[in-house]
Amino acid sequence: MKDLLTEKQVLQKLGILDFKSLTKAKIPKFINMLDKMDPEVAKKALEQYPQFNSIMKETLNTYKNELNRMHNSNDASMKQYYESTNSVISALEKELNRDNLDFNNKLEIIQQMSDIQSKLHSKDLENKGFLSVTLGIVGGVVLGFAAIAAAAVGVIKDSSK
Repeated sequence: MKDLLTEKQVLQKLGILDFKSLTKAKIPKFINMLDKMDPEVAKKALEQYPQFNSIMKETLNTYKNELNRMHNSNDASMKQYYESTNSVISALEKELNRDNLDFNNKLEIIQQMSDIQSKLHSKDLENKGFLSVTLGIVGGVVLGFAAIAAAAVGVIKDSSK
């Protein structure tokens, strides 16, 4: 069995004098050490740091707000792209309706419209990929925090036996 971190070792690794001095910035480092700590040390640390739950909630809210900001920005960008693309297609449609166009000119305009539609389709697929990756990352972070919170609760419960 590996040696578990003592209170002194944890405090030293965090660069603090006591657990009441644990800052929001050091929480991720603290969380990463939870499974390496003596359960009594973890319990003592969490008891001295009542803001732990609120910081976990705040961190999750920060991720949620960032995700919302990214999606709103993405929506605005895609809307602008679609509007621009539709404007070009409308202009090409007007050109296509001119009476003095020969067959080759009409074919060229139709090809331009087809190219634009193809680019629009590619952009849509790219956007869906971006959204999928973003959701995957945020989902992983949320699950990670949930696992960490569960581990912290488990550490406290195990130490109380």
